[in-house]
Amino acid sequence: IKTRCLLGLTATPIHDTLTAAYGQGVVSYSTVVHWVDRISSVRESLDDDPRNG
Repeated sequence: IKTRCLLGLTATPIHDTLTAAYGQGVVSYSTVVHWVDRISSVRESLDDDPRNG
């Protein structure tokens, strides 16, 4: 799922791919949406955050 997110795919095509590969009911659409949201919100930058001092 992380790789697909980095490629810019949304939850719908990711869920469709998982369903095609592993069969119906392997994971719910809402679970994929949750994972995509979490992966998208993870900090990817290695730059330091601004700070005082």
